[in-house]
Amino acid sequence: MSESSSESSSSSSSSEDEIAKPVYIKKQKGESGSESENTSRQVLLSQLESKEIKETTEDEYDVDDTDDLDPQLEYDNWKQREKQRFLRDQQILREAEMEKKSKEKKSEKPFPTKCH
Repeated sequence: MSESSSESSSSSSSSEDEIAKPVYIKKQKGESGSESENTSRQVLLSQLESKEIKETTEDEYDVDDTDDLDPQLEYDNWKQREKQRFLRDQQILREAEMEKKSKEKKSEKPFPTKCH
């Protein structure tokens, strides 16, 4: 039992302290300095991109702990949103009522008759 708990704690700490893997480049015969410099730049860019991707994915899962900083302000904001929802719903109901009345008026109109 204690073995499995120690494994889980070690696996979580290893993911946090992950070190970039070294990239080995074979030295080719007759390689000039500029080619070597280009490859080292590419390796550096690759490492920076992987680090950036890792940081952005970590940020996605961060906990938003800004709740309860100002309870009164949060309550006021909620109350305002609730009022906006209520007004929006009332407007939708009024529009539906008006549409229903206009349909009733149209159906009440007599059809024009042709005179021969």
